[in-house]
Amino acid sequence: MSALWTSEDAALATGGEVSAAWEAAGVSIDTRTLAPRDLFIALKGDKHDGHRFITEAYRKGAAACVSERSLAEPSLKVQDSYDALVHLARHARKRSEAYVVAVTGSVGKTSTVAGLAEALGRAAVHAPEGSYNNRYGVPLTLARMPRGARFAVFEIGMNHAEEIRPLSRLVAPDLAIITAIAPVHLEFFDSLRGIAEAKAEIFDGLKEGGSVIVNGESEFHDLLRDSAARKGAGAIVSFGGDEASDARLISCETEGEGALVKASLFGEEIAYRLSRLGRAHALNSLAILAAVRLMGEDAAAAAKKLAATQPLIGRGRKHRLRLGGKSLTVIDESYSANPASMKAAFESLALETGEGRRIAVLGDMAELGETAPFLHEALLPLLQEAKAARLFCCGRLMKSLFDKAPPSLRASWGESASSLLPPLLDSLQDGDIVIVKGSNMMGMAGIVKTLISAGKEDAA
Repeated sequence: MSALWTSEDAALATGGEVSAAWEAAGVSIDTRTLAPRDLFIALKGDKHDGHRFITEAYRKGAAACVSERSLAEPSLKVQDSYDALVHLARHARKRSEAYVVAVTGSVGKTSTVAGLAEALGRAAVHAPEGSYNNRYGVPLTLARMPRGARFAVFEIGMNHAEEIRPLSRLVAPDLAIITAIAPVHLEFFDSLRGIAEAKAEIFDGLKEGGSVIVNGESEFHDLLRDSAARKGAGAIVSFGGDEASDARLISCETEGEGALVKASLFGEEIAYRLSRLGRAHALNSLAILAAVRLMGEDAAAAAKKLAATQPLIGRGRKHRLRLGGKSLTVIDESYSANPASMKAAFESLALETGEGRRIAVLGDMAELGETAPFLHEALLPLLQEAKAARLFCCGRLMKSLFDKAPPSLRASWGESASSLLPPLLDSLQDGDIVIVKGSNMMGMAGIVKTLISAGKEDAA
């Protein structure tokens, strides 16, 4: 295996001092997932100091450690470990010939990144592991980028203004995608417009003449286009259901376990299948295919690959279970939640073809500020449109929704996710379709894990 980083390259990138020559095959900032021959970077975070884990890193086979202290073992001594990570990331970007895509948006970022990686062919694409989209995850993903990668796709997230800008400049994308603007992180913004302006920071790192893809259905479509143009964008492309969209959704119909999508891609009609139900996922697929076309690749071939793309854990993955003699479908949406993603999840739930009851198990949506109670209550008509039969809620904010729901819908409310398990397990019936969703802090994934471990998953 060729080296991702040599001691010489790392010293050149960071200005650090090498204690002994070494070669690393990967980069890690967490000893729990560190692989042999990784370069371990000892970061000082808010809760932990990575220097405490240097001994563990060597024990697990680290090729070397980036440290702010002198070490006897193979190492790179630097003044600031985080700055060193950023310098490695910047150096990796400069030496790469990959076509680089950066994705942001209020919802759909991670799924769009994963779908684009599948559409382009995983073997040729460097992409993050999960939602590595913050000030640590983005430079780490860059530092891990193989020299010979043909494509690279990055996710850039934020919950405050001025967070995307430095990360975009680090990534320096050839193509930037904004999936949607929605009421997320309202605790830190005065308005949706403020969120749109913060998302538009992704254009600050765009290469001169680079391409941009934005949601044509967004009320901030013009704001985003104007911002991209001011930052020197070349092609500015939109996706949506309106006639003016360059990538236009014609129809999205349920077909078996998935959906059949018909679209117009730059004036050319195309039909393809998706493994996920719902209009929101069809729209994101248009952004993916528009990106593929702008990159000069075969969009029709990419569309065929999308049919095999499965939802990620916590983001819509389905589990068919046998539990206590009952057949269940569990839809795992436990990773995150906001009003827009809730709406998309309930729209997908409504399209499920099973005859059983639709059961919603919901936890609080975080970072919504003073509007939080209202935004939780506003989920009720969406639940009713999805024909939900029973509602289980946990968290102080979800109490607003639970209290507003009619008695026939209310099943149980609790302060924590674990408090919902006994009444949920007692109430399950054969054929039930259970959707579990809430912000990550609510621990809704524990409900999914308990259901899976208590039952037997149908491999078919």
